[in-house]
Amino acid sequence: MSDISITVNGFGGVERSVTIGQADSIKELKNRVKQTFNLTLEDDIRLLYMCKDLREKDEHGREKFVKDYGVENLDTVSLVLRVHGGSASNVSGNDLPLATERDFITLEDTPVGQSWKMPCGHVLGPDSLKSICKTVLAAGGYEFRCSYKEGANSKFCNMQWDFSTVKRMALLTNTEIKDFKKKIAYNYRKACGIKECPKCKSFCSRKRNTDQRVICPNCTRNDRKNYEFCWFCLKIWMSSGVSECGNSGCFGKDARLEVLKNSETKEVVGVKCPKLRACPTCGVFIEHIEKCKHMSCPCGTKFCFICLKKSDVNGSYTCGSYNTKCEVAPVQTEIPTL
Repeated sequence: MSDISITVNGFGGVERSVTIGQADSIKELKNRVKQTFNLTLEDDIRLLYMCKDLREKDEHGREKFVKDYGVENLDTVSLVLRVHGGSASNVSGNDLPLATERDFITLEDTPVGQSWKMPCGHVLGPDSLKSICKTVLAAGGYEFRCSYKEGANSKFCNMQWDFSTVKRMALLTNTEIKDFKKKIAYNYRKACGIKECPKCKSFCSRKRNTDQRVICPNCTRNDRKNYEFCWFCLKIWMSSGVSECGNSGCFGKDARLEVLKNSETKEVVGVKCPKLRACPTCGVFIEHIEKCKHMSCPCGTKFCFICLKKSDVNGSYTCGSYNTKCEVAPVQTEIPTL
């Protein structure tokens, strides 16, 4: 496979290009990124491509490669620093599956060749598909799913459409593709709780989700002294303690915990539980829409939405099959981080 050039952002407010082969490992990509930004081998980093966490190995310990994540030439990847706690293309529609049925959004007949069947079998024109996806992105989402319902009392189709399908079938221009990718990446970072250092604007995630007083390694290296800031209000740390930053108006609390606490409840396979959960591995918020209790997070974790127990390496669950009841886990009071 040929080499590709990717843009890496999220470190110190600058963007730099990195050349990598699609057959190269994610570990090699991380090493090249570190070299490009003059980071040390000891620096702990994450790389995000839209809503995908570029992990060196999968859940079974197998090595992952650039090609596994669909990263293309001239795409943008975000560099995220793991911070410690403080002291004290052109679009062609020629190969699309054409349809003559009505667009299920507009309910209008479209000329032959101007609408097509999505992978789930439901028909959309490019304008309707684009509108659906823009609405998802505007609401802070990063996954695109089919909203077709056969009747008022029927369930949504809810099949997920991958971005490669969306960009082809919505006939996105090159400019729109870049804009979509940027918004998907931003929404995913926000859902993961990734923030910007208030001084250098590097993307950061906490090594321990209990730390409020954190150290930016980039600013610390540049200033030759610890640069510590409050994870919640994103202001420089003013106090001598580790639980109150000394800035007025800061409550020292992750706002996402309030969202989980105030989540509506619903029945999942006959069990009443919160409608919203945080992935037990990466902390991304996942809302239960319908059907079974088994969830798959974009980070690769599979878990039960009711009891929050993860599947084993073979994809099996100790809490039973997808449609059986199990003991509900309480509202989460901590949000995990990768």
